[in-house]
Amino acid sequence: MPHLSQWLILVSVERHIYPKVAATGIVPARESISRRASMNKTELTAAVAQKAGLSKSDAAKVLGAFFETVSEELSKGQAVQIIGFGNFEVADYKARTGRNPQTGAVLEIPAGKRPKFTAGSALKKAVAG
Repeated sequence: MPHLSQWLILVSVERHIYPKVAATGIVPARESISRRASMNKTELTAAVAQKAGLSKSDAAKVLGAFFETVSEELSKGQAVQIIGFGNFEVADYKARTGRNPQTGAVLEIPAGKRPKFTAGSALKKAVAG
């Protein structure tokens, strides 16, 4: 069930696409999934607090520590592996040639590193239903 703020955003988006939504408030199932608003950090903190039986400030500290730890390990070039959930790792990418979309000028994009997340089997099964 979407959070109230997600539902309101969803209905406001769908109202422009499906006039029936404005009258009935019923959103077609297929479209509601693809246009659903994502959970932000505040909503995630509240959900973790509720599930873990913590205060919101304690849950915010836990999430902050998690994000900070993952960021630190990735900046060192180390992977973070959470069995069943997924892997956070650093991916190298090669230098390549690109184009400025406004001017069409050719640009050299240097090689670099990016964070990468690969979902684990339990997460994939949960998402698939």
